[in-house]
Amino acid sequence: MPDNPLAVVAALAAPNQDEILRPAQAALAMVRDYQIVDDESYGLAGEELMAIKAKIKDLEGKRTAITGPLNAALKAVNDLFRPPTKALEEAEGLVKGKMITYSEEQARRVRESQAAAAKAAREAAERAAQEAAVRRAESGHEAQDEVAEHALQAAVQASVAVAYIPPAPKVSGISKVRETTKVRVTDKAAFLAHVAQVPAYADLVDVNESRLNALAKALGAGFSMPGTETYTEKTIAARAA
Repeated sequence: MPDNPLAVVAALAAPNQDEILRPAQAALAMVRDYQIVDDESYGLAGEELMAIKAKIKDLEGKRTAITGPLNAALKAVNDLFRPPTKALEEAEGLVKGKMITYSEEQARRVRESQAAAAKAAREAAERAAQEAAVRRAESGHEAQDEVAEHALQAAVQASVAVAYIPPAPKVSGISKVRETTKVRVTDKAAFLAHVAQVPAYADLVDVNESRLNALAKALGAGFSMPGTETYTEKTIAARAA
């Protein structure tokens, strides 16, 4: 790789557009008015077609003389930046993965803590209720308010006794972990069979026309596939003069 992949680009010069446009426009104007009425005019049209192909080939050569070095320079620049970019993207993925793992672990601990607190509160309330029943039996109805307060305090103390696990801290410039629902096709045949039954889902499938054309060419008249039709496209091959 050259030290400066852009050095060759600085030396490039584009041709004058008028010089390359005028001959093309003249050829177009001529063939617009040209009429093929006999074998001689057909033969002259063939010669003009070859001349047009030659002009296209010449233009293509001039174009690639510019785009070739540009593409080479572009490839060199992309190659220059690809390794560090790949390393940083890998580092980004690793950091994100570890942050997500930490966030999920904190969320799990919070859920477990909340569940433990709720369980402790229920158990404390049950014990307090049992104690209240015993006290009511021993002291009568006049001690009910005191017993109810005792039960409430016991439940609160039991719930706060479980350690609180704070969520992952907020970091400036970093959004919270987002969950995005995505789909992958695990059974292509089943997927296509379902889509075929629902016309509204037809846009979920792209038709590979290049593959179909190749099959039609290989099978010829034997090609037959539901939902398709064969047709003939006529062209004339020509080479440059």
